[in-house]
Amino acid sequence: MIVEHLSENDIQQYVSDPSACGSQVARHIETCEICQVKAETYRVLFSGIQHQPQPVFDFNLSDLVLSQLEQPKPKFSWEIMMVYLFSVVGITAILVLCLLLHDYFTSLFAGSSTLVFYLFVVIAFTSLVFQGIEIYRNYQKKINALNIS
Repeated sequence: MIVEHLSENDIQQYVSDPSACGSQVARHIETCEICQVKAETYRVLFSGIQHQPQPVFDFNLSDLVLSQLEQPKPKFSWEIMMVYLFSVVGITAILVLCLLLHDYFTSLFAGSSTLVFYLFVVIAFTSLVFQGIEIYRNYQKKINALNIS
């Protein structure tokens, strides 16, 4: 038998689910008048909380909160600007080289058969497809890792 009184947590647990408590706790509450009064107080309190109506707002809370949040301002990013700049410079350089070396490329493949040219194009295209697939797989892995965490 428990000599001292039960803690508030033990009494609350007994009131909410008597089967989860030990037999010593149940026996103590049955024999101790002070703990019985506390248990009855918690029963009344818990039933009052359960019967309390759910609060209903007469306004849209999410709209009210969202209207008070500060909207993020678009920032100018030097990093993105540099990526665009290097992309434009790279594409321009490739186009200029193709224009300057146009005669060389035509004479390069002029002496060879059409089969060699198509073989070169197929190998380049296949390589690009496999690289694209690999980039997409890496992208999907990163997105899945973000979704999990």
